[in-house]
Amino acid sequence: LALRRDPLSGAANFAAGAALNQQGKSDEALRFLERASEQVPQALLVEARILLARSQTSEAVAKLRSYLSRPGVSQRVEVTGWLDALSARGTR
Repeated sequence: LALRRDPLSGAANFAAGAALNQQGKSDEALRFLERASEQVPQALLVEARILLARSQTSEAVAKLRSYLSRPGVSQRVEVTGWLDALSARGTR
C-alpha cells in the first residue's frame, strides 16, 4: 500500500525488499532494495547478504563499501569487521 502511494519511498521499498527476501524471493527483493539504498543505507547490507549467498563476493564487497561511505551509519564497526573477514579469506 505504501508503495502505491509513493513508489519512490526508500522506507517502503526497503520494507518490501526485506519481506521478499525473508520469503526466499531474492531476485525480486534485490530490485526493491536497490531502489531503497539511496535513502536507507541498511538496504545495502541486505543486498550484500543476498549477494554473498549467491557467491557474488565482489559485488557484496562493493555494497559494504558503499554502506561505509555513508555518513552516520549505525553499523560501521560491524560492517568493517565483515569486510575484514572477507579480506582474510582473500576476497577483497
